[in-house]
Amino acid sequence: MLVFSSAVLAQQDGEQPQTDTEPAAEAPASKRFSVTTGLGEWALASQYPEQAVWLELEAGSRALALFRPEQQVPARSAMIVLANEGQTADEAIVGALRRTLPNDGMAVMTLGLRAPPDVLRQSRQSRKVPAPGDGEDGGSEGDNPTGENTSSVMIDVAAPEDLEALAENYQNSVGSLLDAAAAALRDRGYERLLVLGVGWSADYVTEWAAAQDRLAGVIWLAPAFTPDR
Repeated sequence: MLVFSSAVLAQQDGEQPQTDTEPAAEAPASKRFSVTTGLGEWALASQYPEQAVWLELEAGSRALALFRPEQQVPARSAMIVLANEGQTADEAIVGALRRTLPNDGMAVMTLGLRAPPDVLRQSRQSRKVPAPGDGEDGGSEGDNPTGENTSSVMIDVAAPEDLEALAENYQNSVGSLLDAAAAALRDRGYERLLVLGVGWSADYVTEWAAAQDRLAGVIWLAPAFTPDR
């Protein structure tokens, strides 16, 4: 398996995040977390009807993927692109890759990713794990020798065992999303698959790829990883 990494996250001028026009729905009280709602899926499906693919997930839920086949044949390679946390399947570099790579003979399926539970993000903050973009806006806090600003944002988080369970549930949800995308591409005849993760998604695709035996490569863009990675 090949692993590639790039520290540059291209920005697309003029692109705006998609707004969510789906009807609001109450989430069931459960320890399971969905990664598929709140990402403007119905709006994207209406905007790109010829590219919309609904992936069937566990418990009858589903997620929207946007798929564009290669424009040069023959080519039987395809790339799964997982957006950064909280981004849609058409946002920023994710949409740009889906529009450009097929012209070079690579089919692309893009996936949005709902942000993880707040407590997990707070835990990362409390451990001062750098996130994509921290060098632009958050770097001054990390370099503050007095620690006055950073100490004021420290937040009490769940017990370590609870955080571990939450992280595992969220990772499993992301894994189910990637499993469904890989199955959909193989159903279309693509046997050589690559996966790309943007930002924090690099951590999730790396975990998922470690359990795959038919994956051609893993690619990171502006990757961010938890300390245990």
